Amino acid sequence: MKQSGIGLTCVGAVAVTLFFAGVAWAIQPQTWTHDAEADFEPGDPDGVVITDKGRLRLAGKEVLISGLPEPVSVVYGLARVGETVYVAGGPVGYIGKVEDGEVVEVKAYDASEQVFVIESYKGGLLAGVSSPEGARVEWYDGSSWSVVAELPGERYVWDVLATELGGGGLVIATGIEGRVYLAAEDGEPAVIYDGEQANVLCLAGGGEAAGGVFVGTDTDGWVVKLTPGEAGEAWDPYVLLDADEAEVGALLLGPDGTLYAGTSDADEARPGRMEDPVEEETGEPMELEEEAEPEAEMEVDAEAAEEVVEEPAAVEGEEEAADEPGLMEVTPTAEDRDRLREMLRERLLAARESGRLEGPDVDEGGADEGGDGADEPRRSRARTVSDRERKSGNAVYAISPEGFVTEPFRESVMMLALAFDGQGRLLVATGDEGQVYRVELTGNRAVAELLKLEAQQVLAVLPDSGEGSVGVLAGGSNPAALMYLAGGPEAEGVYTSPVMDAGQVSLWGKMRLRAGLPAGASVSVQSRSSNVADPDHAGWSAWGETVQLDGGAAGLVEGMELKEVAVDAPPARFLQYRLAFAAGEDAVGTGPTVDRVDLSYVVPNLPPVVSSLTVDVPDAPDPGGDVDPVYEIEWEAEDPNGDVLTYRVEYRPVGPVGSERFLKLAEDVTDESVDWDTRRVPDGRYVVRVVASDAVDNPPDMARSVARVSEVVSVDNGRPELADVEHAVEGGTLTVSGVASDAISPLMSLGYSLDGEEDFRVLVPDDLILDSTSEAWSVTLRGLARGPHVLTLRVVDARGNALYRNVFFEVP
Repeated sequence: MKQSGIGLTCVGAVAVTLFFAGVAWAIQPQTWTHDAEADFEPGDPDGVVITDKGRLRLAGKEVLISGLPEPVSVVYGLARVGETVYVAGGPVGYIGKVEDGEVVEVKAYDASEQVFVIESYKGGLLAGVSSPEGARVEWYDGSSWSVVAELPGERYVWDVLATELGGGGLVIATGIEGRVYLAAEDGEPAVIYDGEQANVLCLAGGGEAAGGVFVGTDTDGWVVKLTPGEAGEAWDPYVLLDADEAEVGALLLGPDGTLYAGTSDADEARPGRMEDPVEEETGEPMELEEEAEPEAEMEVDAEAAEEVVEEPAAVEGEEEAADEPGLMEVTPTAEDRDRLREMLRERLLAARESGRLEGPDVDEGGADEGGDGADEPRRSRARTVSDRERKSGNAVYAISPEGFVTEPFRESVMMLALAFDGQGRLLVATGDEGQVYRVELTGNRAVAELLKLEAQQVLAVLPDSGEGSVGVLAGGSNPAALMYLAGGPEAEGVYTSPVMDAGQVSLWGKMRLRAGLPAGASVSVQSRSSNVADPDHAGWSAWGETVQLDGGAAGLVEGMELKEVAVDAPPARFLQYRLAFAAGEDAVGTGPTVDRVDLSYVVPNLPPVVSSLTVDVPDAPDPGGDVDPVYEIEWEAEDPNGDVLTYRVEYRPVGPVGSERFLKLAEDVTDESVDWDTRRVPDGRYVVRVVASDAVDNPPDMARSVARVSEVVSVDNGRPELADVEHAVEGGTLTVSGVASDAISPLMSLGYSLDGEEDFRVLVPDDLILDSTSEAWSVTLRGLARGPHVLTLRVVDARGNALYRNVFFEVP
């Protein structure tokens, strides 16, 4: 391949070396840091995943399973029966099983029938069959099929769950009337829940520990717990969650009793991510180990203890009973909790009718009527339905056994299926971009994209069986696909960084990586550079020498280690690095990991830039006011290298008395402004100069300085002058004339006042226009009374400096 640009040939490399031999490089290095998801995300991962914690690691091994017949475009469900994996496809009902990496047909249904759910049951396979003629549930024992429940009044079977509650049997979720059935082995299916929602889409629970069956609905996006009632009667429903989203499409019950509910509101599924990638390291939560409380060393007075035990219970209505010593807390009974749940249920139902959730002791005024509330406990306004802030996207909600709700995951996708892998991590299958996410529920709470299929939806995930396993089978739709993500990482993967712009031709320093390297694993580092921004165009150097970082001799390296690597790329403006991950034969877990890359560089010591310089002359005061002699000198400057700048401020007179030398006004200035008291210089015209220097951050022979000169500015603190003032009196008439002038500023006003008048009258110059630094003027006053008079003349220049002159005369 033909190569061109800097550093691509031996001759080019020599030319670069000679060209930069005399360059004064800055001594303050700049550093690029990649340590967050947003830093790595613009790069190109190939076989590498980027977690929301800003970590690069190998993706899982992917194996495509073939054999789905041509009519199948949707994979609805996956189930494992013993060692056999079954697949439910559609849109026309189809069930197959995976053998030797391929799917072989088990049963094909009529054109009007669909299979949305399959489940393992009693060593065989359950299939929920949806049909316009009536839904049913079938069971396959490995050789033959039988019908275990017929639902002639239903159109769809959305989920099936085995339960030991209510006498045992199968719980069947249906639509489009939103009914749930219990099908006992020796009886007809009975309705145990008939909700207002159109479809009950998913089920969970069913065991004695759960105490009921959890259902997820569309229309209102409810999660409802069904508790068995009397035999043959409907089960008692209790709403655990009224989600912001209109559809709960997946439920999963955790071993600790936490219920996970995934919403699948299609209106909230949009291309791209809901939020921008994480822009900075945020740390990780840490699980605290429980510490045993030290045993209290104390002696117990047996008689006193006996007295406490025998203390009579407080009498209802006795006001001070709660404050009396010796009373014991009473642990709520199961009946107490049931009554509390019933109260909450009634309030929730009332809230749905009224739009308000009422609670005890709620006073929107903040205090009881008639009192100032000073001694009352603080009360908050009851939160209404309208107070809820609706969030965008869909969520996975976690509902604790106590009923508290949190959100481990939210994104602009539909949450279509949930499962746990063998390490207790939550797998979330989504649409409409065919992604499977893995969510850490403890520890660092990381979220990572585990798999991205060509298919638009992933409706089913099936983890490997066995504790500690991490493999997962995913079924995609549109087009249909079965992808197996193996339990270990891919053998190799490459991450190529985004192009980094130094702004100028730069000299590269060391690259520092924070990496976790298991035994047998490695990360190989390369770099290249160019003065062309687009790496797909010619002009980039070849990738430099490979530096391989290897893992320890045995076992995992403790934590993350810092590694330094020299950047093997010619000086240039743009740089890229490439990391090649290798799991190694003995790698375990996720293989090597990199979570931080620091890369230092220096550019030539470029001169500072002073982009503006202004001298702010204070406004002239009203005539007779005080003139402000302090001018403010301001400038804007920056250093391309980020060096600290200091400034020297100087001034120089211009004009007839000008000088070539600048005189010091201030030095070692670190701010970008100084005040200039112009009373310390003669009146005249000046220019101001600011000299910026980066000497603080550079040795003397490498420091750079630049200067900027202001426009000419006038300094005028002197008063105007009146010359050739003459006056003549004839009868009752006075004639006065003269010349007003100022050495620097044009004249702003001429005026006179007779015999101490407060206001000055305008005196018009002879040429009728007051527009220069010198004006001849005259004024004639008639009808003056006999006797002595005083005429006060006032001249004001443009800076506000004023001169007053009195003319005494007498009318005979």
